[in-house]
This record gives sequence, structure tokens and C-alpha cells, in this order.
Amino acid sequence: MAEGTRGPDLGFPGAGDHDDECLAEGQRRHGGAQRTRARRHAGHGYGPADRRAGAARGAAFERLFLKLMITHQQGAVTMATDVLSAGNDIQVGEWATEVTAQQTSEIARMRGLRRPPADRAPVPCWTYPAGRSLPVLRVAVVGSGPSGVYTAEALVRQDTVPDVAVDVLDRLPCPYGLVRYGVAPDHEKIKSLQGNLRGVLEGPRVRFLGNVTVGERLGPAELLGLYHAVVYCVGAAADRRLGVPGEDLPGSCSATRFVSWYSAHPDEPPDGFALQARSAVVIGVGNVAVDVARILARGAQDLRRTDVPDAALRALAGSRVTDVHIVGRRGPSQAKFTTKELRELGGLPEVDVLVRPQELELDPAYTDPSGLPAVARRNVEVLREWAERVPRERARRLHLRFFLRPAELLGEGRVAGARFERTTPDECGGVTGTGRYEEIGAQLVLRSVGYRGVPLAGLPFDEGRGVVPNEEGRVLRDGARSPGEYVAGWIKRGPTGVIGTNRPCAKQTAAALVADAPMLLRARKVPGDPLDGLRALGQDPVAWPGWLAIEAAEAALGRTLERTTVKIPDWPGLLTAAHPGR
Repeated sequence: MAEGTRGPDLGFPGAGDHDDECLAEGQRRHGGAQRTRARRHAGHGYGPADRRAGAARGAAFERLFLKLMITHQQGAVTMATDVLSAGNDIQVGEWATEVTAQQTSEIARMRGLRRPPADRAPVPCWTYPAGRSLPVLRVAVVGSGPSGVYTAEALVRQDTVPDVAVDVLDRLPCPYGLVRYGVAPDHEKIKSLQGNLRGVLEGPRVRFLGNVTVGERLGPAELLGLYHAVVYCVGAAADRRLGVPGEDLPGSCSATRFVSWYSAHPDEPPDGFALQARSAVVIGVGNVAVDVARILARGAQDLRRTDVPDAALRALAGSRVTDVHIVGRRGPSQAKFTTKELRELGGLPEVDVLVRPQELELDPAYTDPSGLPAVARRNVEVLREWAERVPRERARRLHLRFFLRPAELLGEGRVAGARFERTTPDECGGVTGTGRYEEIGAQLVLRSVGYRGVPLAGLPFDEGRGVVPNEEGRVLRDGARSPGEYVAGWIKRGPTGVIGTNRPCAKQTAAALVADAPMLLRARKVPGDPLDGLRALGQDPVAWPGWLAIEAAEAALGRTLERTTVKIPDWPGLLTAAHPGR
């Protein structure tokens, strides 16, 4: 392409301008001798003749689209490769690695789509090689959320043990764990992480097997009969309780259940929440609490463009909730939500965000937050700004309350409110009760005060910490290492950190497993393909083609409802979609 020539118009404004800026920057930084390289970085490999994109129609346009997109994504791979060879920032390098994996996978898929439909090979379900001279280290990873997929990725990318095969098992027929069933539907950027996880699960030597329940019939002993090693990445599935009277009244439940409902988790009934309440209380000041409060306060129309299940969307559209109270027992400087999540509340249409200056001022750091960590400081600054706002009498109100500790949930036969004790900061950074109480009327109470791991039959469990005892990911039984058993993620370290925290955690566990590989290969002989053994134990795995069939069914459901993709919210629907021929 000649200098200054715009790229073809592919239907989005500024595309050519952006590419020209990238090209110019590449030329400026690399000099004339490397202009070809800069063009590759910009994603260009075509010339003005490709302006015929605007005139192409039907199959011709589709072929041209695939050609241009392949070239564009090859440019991204080139840039990422250069960063890995010339850069020195670890986080940028990790991101470049993810870009390379994701874009390479997408390029392969698009090349397959360039073939005529009749000539396209079916999506492969990876099988174990037969007759290989090298031993195969066969590993099962239980859990297909970020920690599980990151563990699989670390195992197949290392080169110490050259022949590793990983089965990623999940109780659900769908992969991605909390990225699919925990991230709010209006957080598209975070949900896009599924693309990175997908690149691993579609890669060589990794096989996804959903609808596999690890429990009584298929326990740790049975898994170790099929694999050299098993890594448990089962998260922290239980929510912490308040421990106050009235907690089990109808209308009171965990925020986890509410998240599962609007995320279409098949364990949660699609009609689980009618939302006839006028007032809702969310107890907790972390990101999950902010998520559920935002979904309650946000208009359903804004969620139509997301994949929220149809029953939940209809319930939210008919919601009578006008007031949502987020309540924390400590002050704003100790809240666990991130500033990004907090600011989103202030941008909700037709919602007044209300804070009480007298509560904020109880926090010793409120007047001068300069000594706080960055996130806490920004949170306080946002709340100070909101404290000065004049309410606009909008249709819904979101109240942020602090220094209130739950004492009792009120109601006869159903929750009608919550009673809180006013707290005050103490000298140790905590709070102490004042003996003064306040009641907030509410017909829905959601608790969001943390998670904890749950025991898995056959594995040791530390009840106090809610984790499997381990040493750098190696499971400990009675204080001694248990050969072939490993953990990663929250079940290893407890429910701490963000999604990205799981990557170094997974790498540490994978490194321990690889170091143990010679011993594992010598000590344990495993039979043929573990898939046969899983079926013999009563499992009916959903492999990757089954998951792709679920994706296709959800896309078709979205078209039927005149929406984008819409999640299937129940077990029968998911399994029917996964096995359309049955």
C-alpha cells in the first residue's frame, strides 16, 4: 500500500485512519529500512484494489472478509512476537502471549471457513496418540474456569516434559467457569476473556470434557486410575453466611444465587426471582455486591443486548424495585469494590446514587485520603464527589451505607427488613458496635460477604481456611505429599485476588507437577484413552463439538427472540443442544 493510502472501508468509521496512524508510527520508530515490517504491524497486506469490498456481495464478500481478517490478525501476531523478543515488561509479555494464542486460533478457524461448507472438516475432538515411543503424561484438570484453563495452558506450553496430554473436566456441559456464570452480563470486556480461554481449550493436547461429575462414583482414587496426575481447580463454591437470626427467611438468600440466576446457571431455576420487592438490601461492599445492586437498579432494556436468559430479562423488566441499599459494616476506605465498579453506579440512567456525608465522615481517612492505597483513595474521592450531589428525583435510588453491621433479618414468614447495629472505627483498624440500631425496610435481602471452598469427597480439607491442604500446589494428606494430586486457584489459596491472579497460581502448580513427572510416569501405569474409563464409570461427557452445538443453539435462540446470543438456562436444554441427534 502506498504511503497515505487509506485501507478499505469495512463498515466501521475510522478503520483506515487508525491503520494509517499505526503505519506512520511504525515508520517513524523503525525507519525507512523497516517500513515493510511496520506495514505488517499495521495489519496490512493488501492494496487499493481491495476496495472492491464495498461492491462484493454474498459468498464473494465473505471470502474477501476472511482474507482481510486473516491478514489483519497475522499483523497482530507479528506485533506480539516482536514484543516477546524485544520487550522486557512481564505483564505486557503475558498479554502478548495471550494475543498470539488467541489470534493464531482464530486464523486457523478462518482458514477452515474459507473452504466450501461441504469440504470443511468437523471440529476435532482431540484424541490420544497411539503407538508413540515417548511416554504420554496424562493429566486431568478438574474445573474449566480461569485457574483450570491457565493450568492446562502452563502444562502444554512447558518443554521439560515434551508429551503432555490434558483433559479439562467440568461438571457443567459448558466451559469457562465463573467467566460464563459469574461475570455480570453487562461487563462485556471481562466476558471477552472467554476468547483467551477458548484458544487454550481448542489447542493441541488439550481436550474439554463437560458434564463430568467428580464425586462419589468418580472420585480422586478413580481419577488417579485413569491419569498420571489430577489438578483440582474447583474454586470456592459456597458463600459465607451472616450468622444472624432470620437469615433463612424467604426473600433472603446469597448474592451467589442471584448471580447464578441472571447468568443462566443450570442449577438455579430460571424463575427463581420474581422481583416483586420495592426495596432490596445488599449486605457487603465488594464487587459482587456492586454487581447485583447494579443489575437490580439498571433498566432491563439495557440488558437486552447481553446474553442474559430470557426468563431473567422478563423478570427484571417487570421488577418493582425502586430502592437498593448497599450496606457495609466498615467505612468507605475499607470497602473491597474497585473504583471502576463503583463509578459504574454513578452512570446508571434514571438512578440517583445517594450517600450520607455523616457516615462517610466517620472514616478517619475520609478527610484526607492521600495516605490510602490507590484504589481506596480513588473510592473515597468518588464518594466525596457524590456526597455533594443534589438528588434529581429519579425513578430509582441506590443508597450506599457504611458502618452498619447486620444484627437480624426481620419478618413473619417472609423477610420484611434488616436490623443493623451502628459501628464505629476502633484503634486496630476494625470496628466496634455502639449499641445503637437502625432498621431498613426490604422485601429482598442478598448477602455478599465472601466465599469459601467446599470439601470434595476423597480429598483432605482444611475446614478453618476452606482450602485443600497443599504445598505449592501439591496436595498434602496428613502433612505428607500425595503423589499425583494437585490444586490451583481458590481451592488452593482461598478466595483472594482477581481473575489474573490465577495465572501465576496455576503456573506454580504446573511447575510442581512437571518437576514430579518422572516419578509419576514410573509409579503409575494408566490404561488407554481416559474417555473410555470415564464412560465406564457412568459419565456421559460433552466434548468440544457438543459445546459448539450449545453455542449455536444459544445463537439461534437469540435470533428467535430478536436479540444477540441468549443463554440456555436449564440442564435439559443444554444437554439436548449438546447432543442434537439423540
